[in-house]
Amino acid sequence: MRRMPHCFANDSGGSRPSSVQRVQRPARLYSLPGLWDTRPALGASTQDPLSTMQPLDRQQQHQLLRLARRTLEQFVVDGARLALDLGDPLLLQPAGCFVSLHRQGPEHQLRGCIGTFEARQALVDNVAQMAIAAATRDPRFAPVTSDELPLLSIEISVLSPPQPTTAEQVRVGLHGLQITRGAWRGVLLPQVATAQGWDRETFLASTCRKAGLPAEAWRQPQTTIESFTAQVFSEADAPSS
Repeated sequence: MRRMPHCFANDSGGSRPSSVQRVQRPARLYSLPGLWDTRPALGASTQDPLSTMQPLDRQQQHQLLRLARRTLEQFVVDGARLALDLGDPLLLQPAGCFVSLHRQGPEHQLRGCIGTFEARQALVDNVAQMAIAAATRDPRFAPVTSDELPLLSIEISVLSPPQPTTAEQVRVGLHGLQITRGAWRGVLLPQVATAQGWDRETFLASTCRKAGLPAEAWRQPQTTIESFTAQVFSEADAPSS
Protein backbone atom coordinates (compact mmCIF):
# COMPACT_ATOMS: atom_id res chain seq x y z
CA MET A 1 0.00 0.00 0.00
CA ARG A 2 1.34 3.40 -0.92
CA ARG A 3 2.38 5.58 2.02
CA MET A 4 0.84 9.00 2.23
CA PRO A 5 3.55 11.64 1.69
CA HIS A 6 3.26 13.24 5.10
CA CYS A 7 6.31 14.96 6.51
CA PHE A 8 7.63 16.00 9.89
CA ALA A 9 8.28 19.60 10.88
CA ASN A 10 11.56 20.11 12.70
CA ASP A 11 11.11 23.72 13.78
CA SER A 12 14.02 23.91 16.17
CA GLY A 13 16.47 23.14 13.38
CA GLY A 14 18.12 20.34 15.33
CA SER A 15 15.76 18.93 17.92
CA ARG A 16 13.81 15.68 17.70
CA PRO A 17 11.24 15.94 14.88
CA SER A 18 7.60 15.25 15.64
CA SER A 19 4.40 15.21 13.65
CA VAL A 20 2.50 16.23 16.78
CA GLN A 21 4.77 18.85 18.23
CA ARG A 22 4.29 20.26 21.72
CA VAL A 23 5.54 23.84 21.88
CA GLN A 24 6.53 25.60 25.10
CA ARG A 25 6.04 29.12 23.72
CA PRO A 26 4.06 30.68 20.88
CA ALA A 27 5.31 29.58 17.48
CA ARG A 28 7.64 32.11 15.88
CA LEU A 29 7.21 33.05 12.22
CA TYR A 30 10.12 34.32 10.14
CA SER A 31 10.10 36.66 7.17
CA LEU A 32 11.84 34.94 4.29
CA PRO A 33 13.08 37.37 1.61
CA GLY A 34 12.86 37.06 -2.12
CA LEU A 35 12.42 33.35 -2.89
CA TRP A 36 8.82 32.42 -3.28
CA ASP A 37 6.96 30.87 -6.13
CA THR A 38 4.80 27.76 -6.35
CA ARG A 39 4.19 24.77 -8.55
CA PRO A 40 0.38 24.60 -8.39
CA ALA A 41 -1.73 21.64 -9.38
CA LEU A 42 -2.80 21.48 -13.01
CA GLY A 43 -5.52 24.02 -13.66
CA ALA A 44 -5.07 25.88 -10.38
CA SER A 45 -4.97 29.68 -10.43
CA THR A 46 -1.62 31.23 -9.56
CA GLN A 47 -2.87 34.59 -8.30
CA ASP A 48 -1.69 34.28 -4.71
CA PRO A 49 0.23 36.93 -2.71
CA LEU A 50 2.78 34.35 -1.53
CA SER A 51 3.70 33.33 -5.08
CA THR A 52 4.79 36.68 -6.57
CA MET A 53 8.47 36.67 -5.55
CA GLN A 54 11.45 35.35 -7.47
CA PRO A 55 11.50 31.57 -7.95
CA LEU A 56 14.58 29.40 -8.15
CA ASP A 57 15.53 28.70 -11.74
CA ARG A 58 16.33 25.21 -13.06
CA GLN A 59 20.06 25.62 -12.50
CA GLN A 60 19.52 26.62 -8.87
CA GLN A 61 17.12 23.72 -8.39
CA HIS A 62 19.72 21.35 -9.87
CA GLN A 63 22.37 22.73 -7.51
CA LEU A 64 20.18 22.09 -4.47
CA LEU A 65 19.25 18.57 -5.60
CA ARG A 66 22.90 17.74 -6.25
CA LEU A 67 23.84 19.18 -2.85
CA ALA A 68 21.16 17.07 -1.14
CA ARG A 69 22.32 13.94 -3.01
CA ARG A 70 26.02 14.43 -2.21
CA THR A 71 25.26 15.29 1.42
CA LEU A 72 23.05 12.25 1.83
CA GLU A 73 25.56 9.87 0.24
CA GLN A 74 28.52 11.15 2.23
CA PHE A 75 26.68 11.03 5.55
CA VAL A 76 25.13 7.58 5.04
CA VAL A 77 28.39 6.03 3.78
CA ASP A 78 30.98 7.81 5.94
CA GLY A 79 29.03 9.54 8.72
CA ALA A 80 30.65 12.80 7.59
CA ARG A 81 29.05 16.11 6.69
CA LEU A 82 29.78 17.61 3.29
CA ALA A 83 31.61 20.94 3.15
CA LEU A 84 29.22 23.34 1.42
CA ASP A 85 30.66 25.49 -1.37
CA LEU A 86 27.65 26.90 -3.26
CA GLY A 87 28.11 30.60 -3.92
CA ASP A 88 24.78 31.55 -5.52
CA PRO A 89 23.48 34.56 -3.54
CA LEU A 90 19.87 33.40 -3.75
CA LEU A 91 20.72 29.98 -2.30
CA LEU A 92 22.58 31.67 0.54
CA GLN A 93 19.49 33.58 1.69
CA PRO A 94 17.69 32.34 4.81
CA ALA A 95 14.81 30.01 3.94
CA GLY A 96 12.90 27.02 5.28
CA CYS A 97 12.49 23.79 3.36
CA PHE A 98 11.37 20.15 3.46
CA VAL A 99 13.36 17.27 1.98
CA SER A 100 11.48 14.11 0.99
CA LEU A 101 13.00 10.77 0.04
CA HIS A 102 11.02 8.36 -2.13
CA ARG A 103 11.76 4.85 -3.30
CA GLN A 104 11.90 4.78 -7.07
CA GLY A 105 9.24 2.59 -8.63
CA PRO A 106 5.60 2.63 -9.71
CA GLU A 107 4.28 3.45 -6.22
CA HIS A 108 6.98 6.04 -5.39
CA GLN A 109 6.84 5.09 -1.71
CA LEU A 110 7.87 7.61 0.92
CA ARG A 111 11.13 6.70 2.67
CA GLY A 112 11.58 9.79 4.85
CA CYS A 113 10.53 13.42 5.03
CA ILE A 114 11.58 16.15 7.46
CA GLY A 115 11.68 19.93 7.18
CA THR A 116 11.70 23.24 8.95
CA PHE A 117 10.03 26.64 8.59
CA GLU A 118 12.92 28.30 10.40
CA ALA A 119 14.89 30.76 8.31
CA ARG A 120 17.80 31.57 10.57
CA GLN A 121 20.37 30.04 8.23
CA ALA A 122 20.97 29.80 4.49
CA LEU A 123 18.72 27.68 2.31
CA VAL A 124 21.71 25.52 1.33
CA ASP A 125 22.41 24.73 4.99
CA ASN A 126 18.78 23.85 5.68
CA VAL A 127 18.64 21.59 2.61
CA ALA A 128 21.78 19.73 3.73
CA GLN A 129 20.53 19.32 7.31
CA MET A 130 17.04 18.22 6.28
CA ALA A 131 18.45 15.70 3.77
CA ILE A 132 20.39 14.03 6.58
CA ALA A 133 17.41 14.26 8.94
CA ALA A 134 15.02 12.72 6.40
CA ALA A 135 17.38 9.78 5.99
CA THR A 136 18.17 9.22 9.66
CA ARG A 137 15.61 10.84 11.97
CA ASP A 138 12.14 10.23 10.55
CA PRO A 139 10.64 8.13 13.38
CA ARG A 140 8.46 6.14 10.98
CA PHE A 141 11.43 4.51 9.25
CA ALA A 142 14.74 2.84 9.97
CA PRO A 143 17.76 4.92 8.89
CA VAL A 144 18.59 4.79 5.19
CA THR A 145 21.41 2.34 4.33
CA SER A 146 24.09 2.70 1.68
CA ASP A 147 22.49 -0.10 -0.35
CA GLU A 148 19.31 1.98 -0.67
CA LEU A 149 20.95 5.15 -1.98
CA PRO A 150 20.70 4.27 -5.70
CA LEU A 151 17.01 3.44 -5.22
CA LEU A 152 16.02 6.80 -3.73
CA SER A 153 14.71 9.93 -5.41
CA ILE A 154 15.04 13.29 -3.62
CA GLU A 155 12.35 16.00 -3.59
CA ILE A 156 12.85 19.49 -2.15
CA SER A 157 10.08 21.90 -1.14
CA VAL A 158 11.26 25.50 -0.58
CA LEU A 159 8.76 27.16 1.73
CA SER A 160 7.18 30.58 2.02
CA PRO A 161 6.45 31.93 5.51
CA PRO A 162 3.17 30.60 6.99
CA GLN A 163 0.48 33.28 7.00
CA PRO A 164 -2.81 33.35 8.96
CA THR A 165 -5.73 32.42 6.76
CA THR A 166 -9.33 31.26 6.89
CA ALA A 167 -10.70 27.90 5.79
CA GLU A 168 -12.47 29.57 2.87
CA GLN A 169 -9.18 30.99 1.53
CA VAL A 170 -7.38 27.62 1.42
CA ARG A 171 -6.77 26.47 -2.15
CA VAL A 172 -5.94 22.83 -2.81
CA GLY A 173 -2.96 22.48 -5.13
CA LEU A 174 -1.51 25.84 -4.13
CA HIS A 175 -1.41 26.00 -0.33
CA GLY A 176 0.16 23.89 2.35
CA LEU A 177 -1.37 24.03 5.81
CA GLN A 178 -0.18 24.50 9.36
CA ILE A 179 -2.89 24.09 11.99
CA THR A 180 -2.25 24.90 15.64
CA ARG A 181 -4.24 24.80 18.84
CA GLY A 182 -2.39 25.35 22.09
CA ALA A 183 0.52 22.91 22.24
CA TRP A 184 -0.60 20.89 19.21
CA ARG A 185 0.47 21.54 15.64
CA GLY A 186 0.26 19.69 12.33
CA VAL A 187 1.77 20.51 8.93
CA LEU A 188 0.96 19.11 5.48
CA LEU A 189 2.71 20.19 2.28
CA PRO A 190 0.73 21.43 -0.76
CA GLN A 191 1.51 18.32 -2.81
CA VAL A 192 -0.07 16.01 -0.22
CA ALA A 193 -3.62 17.16 -0.94
CA THR A 194 -3.04 17.00 -4.69
CA ALA A 195 -1.54 13.50 -4.54
CA GLN A 196 -4.41 12.20 -2.43
CA GLY A 197 -7.17 13.89 -4.47
CA TRP A 198 -8.51 15.72 -1.41
CA ASP A 199 -10.96 18.59 -1.44
CA ARG A 200 -10.46 21.58 0.86
CA GLU A 201 -12.40 20.23 3.84
CA THR A 202 -10.62 16.87 3.70
CA PHE A 203 -7.27 18.70 3.56
CA LEU A 204 -8.20 20.76 6.62
CA ALA A 205 -9.47 17.70 8.50
CA SER A 206 -6.35 15.69 7.65
CA THR A 207 -4.07 18.47 8.90
CA CYS A 208 -6.06 18.56 12.14
CA ARG A 209 -5.57 14.82 12.57
CA LYS A 210 -1.86 15.26 11.83
CA ALA A 211 -1.81 17.68 14.77
CA GLY A 212 -3.52 15.18 17.06
CA LEU A 213 -6.73 17.21 17.02
CA PRO A 214 -10.28 16.15 16.13
CA ALA A 215 -10.94 16.27 12.39
CA GLU A 216 -13.46 19.11 12.79
CA ALA A 217 -11.15 21.27 14.94
CA TRP A 218 -10.51 23.63 12.03
CA ARG A 219 -14.10 24.87 12.37
CA GLN A 220 -13.51 26.08 15.94
CA PRO A 221 -12.33 29.63 16.71
CA GLN A 222 -9.54 28.55 19.08
CA THR A 223 -7.79 26.75 16.21
CA THR A 224 -5.27 28.74 14.15
CA ILE A 225 -5.07 28.01 10.42
CA GLU A 226 -2.02 29.16 8.46
CA SER A 227 -1.22 28.59 4.81
CA PHE A 228 2.05 28.61 2.93
CA THR A 229 3.26 27.92 -0.58
CA ALA A 230 6.16 25.79 -1.76
CA GLN A 231 8.35 25.62 -4.83
CA VAL A 232 8.63 21.87 -5.34
CA PHE A 233 11.22 20.11 -7.51
CA SER A 234 12.73 16.65 -7.54
CA GLU A 235 15.31 14.39 -9.12
CA ALA A 236 12.43 12.50 -10.74
CA ASP A 237 11.47 15.66 -12.68
CA ALA A 238 14.98 16.77 -13.53
CA PRO A 239 16.52 15.90 -16.92
CA SER A 240 19.37 13.43 -16.64
CA SER A 241 22.83 14.94 -16.87
